[in-house]
Amino acid sequence: MTTSPKATSAITRRWMWALVIIGILLIVLVILWTRTSTLSTTLSSLQAQVAAVLERDTLSSPTDIALELRLLEGKAIYLQEQADQAFTSINTILTWTQALGIAVAVVAGIVTLVGFADNREEKQRLDADHALLAEELSKVQRLYGDVTALKDELETLPQRSAQAIQALSLAQVAQQQIQLKNLNEAILRLEVAHKLDPNNAIILYFLGDVCVRSGRKQEGLAYLKQVVDSDDPFPSARASYAYALRLIGDDFYEAGEAEKGKEHYQEAEKLYLHLNIDHPELLDIFGESVYGALAGLYRRWGDVENALKYYRQSLKTTPLSSYLLNNIAALEFCRDRTVGEAAFRDAMNYANEKLRIDNTDYWSLFDRITAQIALGEAFDVVRRDLTTAFAMTARDTSALKKFHSGLKELLCADPLPPGLLPALAAVENEIKNRPD
Repeated sequence: MTTSPKATSAITRRWMWALVIIGILLIVLVILWTRTSTLSTTLSSLQAQVAAVLERDTLSSPTDIALELRLLEGKAIYLQEQADQAFTSINTILTWTQALGIAVAVVAGIVTLVGFADNREEKQRLDADHALLAEELSKVQRLYGDVTALKDELETLPQRSAQAIQALSLAQVAQQQIQLKNLNEAILRLEVAHKLDPNNAIILYFLGDVCVRSGRKQEGLAYLKQVVDSDDPFPSARASYAYALRLIGDDFYEAGEAEKGKEHYQEAEKLYLHLNIDHPELLDIFGESVYGALAGLYRRWGDVENALKYYRQSLKTTPLSSYLLNNIAALEFCRDRTVGEAAFRDAMNYANEKLRIDNTDYWSLFDRITAQIALGEAFDVVRRDLTTAFAMTARDTSALKKFHSGLKELLCADPLPPGLLPALAAVENEIKNRPD
């Protein structure tokens, strides 16, 4: 069967119209894809900027971070407006797409009626174009869904940014309380900050560390574990986690569960040794070398050489630390009394300097009392400092117990310092009379 020239001309015209319609559809789809791709790229960039700001290290100023988040919040609002416009455009484009799709179907039907279907080759091309059109329409629908999801996410971004800024402001206040050694107040601020921004690694780190130092060791360990198990467990958080393990190990040893204590010590030791390779000068939230805790671990194990090694390494990082000098002095006191006494004199001088700056620093006061007793001062000389220390640690009996433990290490001396036994008796009596 042949087609007349007139019919062929009509078919050609209709085919050309069909191609024109398909071409228009393709242009529309390219415009739509370009617009949604730009929005998606901009959103990814904005999310990366927000994440980068919130994951700053602990030395970053929370005030600077808050200002940057304010700027990002403005960008988020502008991006939301663009998403709204894209959302409206997509609805319009989809309406036209559906109409054009119907038009293509009608043209195809007309062409079929006049005999176009008899041309097998042309029919196959038209079927292929229909399949391509269906695929492109499916892409449009997926893009429409992506933009809708983008719009929903952008709607919550300003609120989340505001909460993150508020959380960082609270963290800044908490840092000030930490420096003042007002740990309970710091915890209150950090707990509120954590509720506002529960995935902020810096807040989790501070909250975990302060909880551990306040005696809430398991709770603090749980907070720190969230950071350690994250994609970016920064060194300070890993060091605090190791410190928590060491203190919990202390508790197990004191409770007579040496095996569990050893397990915690070994895990802490492994973490510290790995950190020491790349971060030998790492400091804790109070500005002390974190490896003093590793030295304390070896001290508990009776490994005096390694304990002295890491105390002295820590002393290079923080050379004015009476805490480190005191521990070095205590370890040397029974091995070489002359070396031990020299270290105690240095420790007492540094402790006095710290107390001139901050007379509420009871750790420095403990260091001074220990040095005075080791250097032969009578109990009457240190009695006043002891009374002050008892008052300052009224809410921190754990600190008093650590002081007591340090004093007991001087019992190895021969002869015993004259003020040692009465000082030990006074501390033991104070601990005994305190409520649990």
